[in-house]
Amino acid sequence: MRKLRWLIGAVVVIVAAGVAAGAFYIFGGSSPPPPKLPTASSVASSQTAGSPAGTWRVVPAPSTYVGYRVQELFAGETIHKDAVGRTGGVTGTMTCSDQQVQAVQITANLAGLRSDRGPRDTYLHTHALETDTIPNATFALSAPNPLPTTPKVGTELQVPVTGKLTVHNVTRDITVTLTARWDGPTVDVVGTVPIKFADYGIEKPKTAVVETEDHGSLELSLHFAR
Repeated sequence: MRKLRWLIGAVVVIVAAGVAAGAFYIFGGSSPPPPKLPTASSVASSQTAGSPAGTWRVVPAPSTYVGYRVQELFAGETIHKDAVGRTGGVTGTMTCSDQQVQAVQITANLAGLRSDRGPRDTYLHTHALETDTIPNATFALSAPNPLPTTPKVGTELQVPVTGKLTVHNVTRDITVTLTARWDGPTVDVVGTVPIKFADYGIEKPKTAVVETEDHGSLELSLHFAR
C-alpha cells in the first residue's frame, strides 16, 4: 500500500507539472505593461536645449515600437489573458514649432509583429491583420495641432491629436491624447488607441483553442531625434 501511495503521488506530481508546462505553452508568460515614457537618461538644460521647432524623425531604440494589446479568451471564456505583440519596424517624421505640432507621418510594418507565442504571430500573417498582404499601418496628422502649453525640457505634456489612422487598408479619423516629453536632443511619445476590429474590416481572431474580444488597442512608443 505504501508503494501504491508513493506511485500515485508521483503520478499526480508528474501530471501537475505537465499541466503547468502545457498551460505556460498555451498561455505564455506575463504580458508586457502598456507603453510609458522611458526614463530620461540625461535631460538637457534649458540653456543648451534650444527649441523643439524643426523636423524630427523616428529612430530605432528599445523604446520605439508599434503594437497591439487584445484580450484572449480560453476554456469557454473562463480564462482571460492579454496578448501583446510589437514591432520595431517603425519609420516617420514629426515637424514642430514652439507652439504646435505641424505635421506627423508614421508608418509601421506590422509584418514584423512579435509576441510571446509563435503560433499567434504566424496566425496574423494570413488571418485578422493579414500582414502577408497588408503589411503597413499608417498615421498622418490631419491639421496643425496646438500644444497645450509651451514645451519645457524634461516636462511631460498631454497632447490631443487628430489624424487619419490606416489599418488593414481602412482609413478612419481618430482623436487621441498622447503623452510626450522633449528632452533637448530627443522627443519621446507614447499612447494607446482603442480599436474596434469591425471598424477596420478585421475578422476577430478565433481558433479551436482560443478567440479574442472584438476590440483591442493599438499601442505606440516612439523615440524621435533631429
